[in-house]
Amino acid sequence: MAVAGSVTRRAARSLLIEAGGTPRTTQQTLRIRSAANAARRKKLALSLRARYEAGATVPDLAEECNYSIGTVYRLLHQAGTRMRPKHNHGPARTPRKRS
Repeated sequence: MAVAGSVTRRAARSLLIEAGGTPRTTQQTLRIRSAANAARRKKLALSLRARYEAGATVPDLAEECNYSIGTVYRLLHQAGTRMRPKHNHGPARTPRKRS
């Protein structure tokens, strides 16, 4: 309302109260925004899951989406993705002989 009417937030709040309305609290606004973003993140998580299960790696997905690797792991976890086992990329080890 403040942006549309070219008035300050304080003036918009006063006008709203004078008209009999009740302004939202900060917590209410954050809850509304969070709910709006939840659907978008769920859709993204399911998309990442499909691509991961098709063979894409987490670092590749992170680079494609401009998210950190940790965020991609979190989204995959939230989507219920069964993660592939981690591979040991170090030098090959010879098994220890038991005596």
